[in-house]
Amino acid sequence: GLLQAVNAVTGERLWSFPGTIWGQPVESGGRVFVNVDNVGVVALDAQTGAEVWRYTSPLDDLFGQSSPAVSPDGSTVIVCDGSATVYALATSDGTPRWSRPLGGVKCDSTPAITPDYVVQYVWGSEGDYQDHLYLLSLATGEVITHTVPSTYGSAVASPAVVGDLVFLAD
Repeated sequence: GLLQAVNAVTGERLWSFPGTIWGQPVESGGRVFVNVDNVGVVALDAQTGAEVWRYTSPLDDLFGQSSPAVSPDGSTVIVCDGSATVYALATSDGTPRWSRPLGGVKCDSTPAITPDYVVQYVWGSEGDYQDHLYLLSLATGEVITHTVPSTYGSAVASPAVVGDLVFLAD
């Protein structure tokens, strides 16, 4: 696999970064954040592709297929790993702000972020074939609420948040 930056007008490849990239890259503040298989979350300089920092889960190689998401103020990147643990990392240097295990099988969906909350959709735990929706505090990772909106574990689509409504596709 390969992440590439390409000139939109000419199609010229400007830089590339090797690795199996899970989900979609996200850009914020001149940095591109990617979830790289067997590596973790990597922050790259958007102009040069140079690695700025990387964060590997303490559980090693557990990053799932979730795309990273950046908080509205640009200070925090959120990603959920293959063990259904949500991580909040400082966009500036990758320093962990908090982590929250959610007890599911894995996260394939990208978290939705508001100025105060993180909304994460996860697959149920082994033997629990239900989807789980969590509302977490963006500041602390505390679970504010948890619900089971579906009885079939296929939480691969990402939630969308508008005001007090969360939209889910199953």
